[in-house]
Amino acid sequence: MREEDVKEIRVSRFKRLGRQILQLVEELEHQGYRELQETDYTELVVQFRYDAGQEEEALERRHMMEEMIDEGLLHTGNGSCEGGEIGSGTTNIYYHVVDVEAAVALIFEGMKEHDVRGVPKIAVQSAESYTVLYPPGATFELMEDSVPNE
Repeated sequence: MREEDVKEIRVSRFKRLGRQILQLVEELEHQGYRELQETDYTELVVQFRYDAGQEEEALERRHMMEEMIDEGLLHTGNGSCEGGEIGSGTTNIYYHVVDVEAAVALIFEGMKEHDVRGVPKIAVQSAESYTVLYPPGATFELMEDSVPNE
């Protein structure tokens, strides 16, 4: 969502707010907008590796990335963070997004802005497997032993 796409709408204090919102929704639906369904979202996974003894730092990075990117996704209406897991030398962070390209750009911008160290693998779920978006040509596997949502 771009700044120029955001507009303020005045509502009457004398009309019921719920009715005004429904009228606005109807107007937007006539313009081609629609409510997003679960099938409109793509699962995006950001994975970082870590070495033995770095579990605490890896968990801190995971939590920071979850919060930072979730805030950006919610602000732009592009999705949300669905949690993460840590174990077997990797951390995975799961996002449900509408626009994958915009979400990946947001991830790299956020990493740069917050000086996040490490090179992530970024993949999207397609059917029963994952397709790696970054780095090109990398392999991707979810870990077997994990501690979800710690």
